[in-house]
Amino acid sequence: MKPTRLLILSGLISLITLASSDLFADNLVSNVDRNRIGLNETLNLVLEYDEQIDLRSIDLSSLQQDFEILNNSQSSQVSIINGRQDVSTNWNLVLLPRRAGQLIIPSFQVDGNFSQAIAIDVSEANNTGPRSRPINVEVELSEENIFAMQQILVTVRLIASNQVSNLSGDNFIIDGAEVELLDQKQFTQVQDGINWQIIEWVYALFPDQPGTLQVPVQTFSGLTGATPSFFGSSGGQRVLARSEPISIQVLAALSEQNWLPAQEVIIQSEWPRSQDASSLPEFRVGEPVTRTITIAAVGQRMETIPPLPQFTSEAFKVYADQPELLEQTSADNLIGIRRESAAIVPTNAGELVLPEIRIPWWDTDEEAWKEAVLPEEPIFIQEAETNAALAPPEIFIAEGAETSNGNIISTSNSVNPIWQWISAVMSLTTLILAFLLWQGRTKRPKVVATEKVNLAEQKCWKQLQQDIKNGDASVIRSSIENWCRAIWPNESSFLLTKLSDRLSSSAQNELRHLEKSIYGANSQESLDFSSLLAELSDLRRKGKTEDSNESSLPPLYPKGT
Repeated sequence: MKPTRLLILSGLISLITLASSDLFADNLVSNVDRNRIGLNETLNLVLEYDEQIDLRSIDLSSLQQDFEILNNSQSSQVSIINGRQDVSTNWNLVLLPRRAGQLIIPSFQVDGNFSQAIAIDVSEANNTGPRSRPINVEVELSEENIFAMQQILVTVRLIASNQVSNLSGDNFIIDGAEVELLDQKQFTQVQDGINWQIIEWVYALFPDQPGTLQVPVQTFSGLTGATPSFFGSSGGQRVLARSEPISIQVLAALSEQNWLPAQEVIIQSEWPRSQDASSLPEFRVGEPVTRTITIAAVGQRMETIPPLPQFTSEAFKVYADQPELLEQTSADNLIGIRRESAAIVPTNAGELVLPEIRIPWWDTDEEAWKEAVLPEEPIFIQEAETNAALAPPEIFIAEGAETSNGNIISTSNSVNPIWQWISAVMSLTTLILAFLLWQGRTKRPKVVATEKVNLAEQKCWKQLQQDIKNGDASVIRSSIENWCRAIWPNESSFLLTKLSDRLSSSAQNELRHLEKSIYGANSQESLDFSSLLAELSDLRRKGKTEDSNESSLPPLYPKGT
């Protein structure tokens, strides 16, 4: 397997199955804008610490062995959320490598907290000689021949001397293809003693139809010799740069159905975990359990991923939610994600096997058909819980039946008439009471149904609190869905969106952070859901919304609780 394929697989697995919290939280974090640079190119390094300290608290001497620090700046941020104050310190450093090869940005230390070391690949200097113009444009393609709907990377690079200001250019639009911006970088390159400012855009293109796709000429302009003023630059000479036109040959799809070209496709199912994190949740007849299936495709759009096949069985019922479509970007790939959740309600006890799911796809790296497989999942269904307080059914013993000791049971045909009158009066009274009860039920809410809703909500809420303590992001999201489904039993889709509309901006950010931690590239960042948990608790206490407009959401609990 290629090294790049191993990197893609490890990245995808971390996107889908990662545990959202680490054993030890990193208080000092290092980030770079690029991991591959030229010998004469600069690199931006950002250090972030979750307390307010001085730049001199960090020893940069080991960094200066391989890099020259051209610039460094420090900033502090203070945020107050629900009365809690968070302070962080950021350092921004501009680095220039001292030699070619693989260089290491070392681990830094502050008050016993260590940042991670970062490897940087530095290539030899560009020996193309001095550039003849003050502004230049370069366009590069990752491939020249691709299939329809396959991803191709286009890099547009604007190179301008430091004397050029007021840079502007065309929007990158290509007829007959979908365009997604993956990454944008800005750095400095030193060549023959001249500093060049470089802005680089990386786009992902997805051609719609076979044929020849034209990448249009990219035009950029700027000013040389302009005089800066309070209202902007004035005077100067306008200079232009244009790229060369490029053609891309697009081949027809190899299949009219199930055509999914990608670099990698992974499918996985998720269940809400029980208190024993290593086992599946308990399954009982009549009780719904949410199953979430996620498909991630590297190098493909989210809408291209096909829906899951529908399956039916007499052993269970399936109530599917609306699918969620997501996209994540890296420096060189678009990652499409399709997530489908469904509540599975078993109808029979015993062993149940959920069928295997196969998704065919075309491997664009190895140029071969492959299948993403979700193996069949056997689960065991327990009998429905019974109420022990219910009295056993009455046993009817027929007249003349023989008991175990041989005695014959007999009944008398003679009945006292007064008991017949008493029986008639009691029957009439029973009918009147039944009528009054029926009439009263039409005028007041169904308390029994409400009690069932409350019991389900309490169980889901207790599970949600436990899952938030455990810190598994995918499990927390599933628990929030189950809790929303318990408080809104008549709603089947967009539950998290409806819940988000009730939250403050800080809690909404934590909810979005939860999504990002499951599928985002920065998957090892520790999570804090204190604001979200506090607001969910406040919603439970209030019990219902104060907004009575027609456009408002349904109340948190049914009326009459």
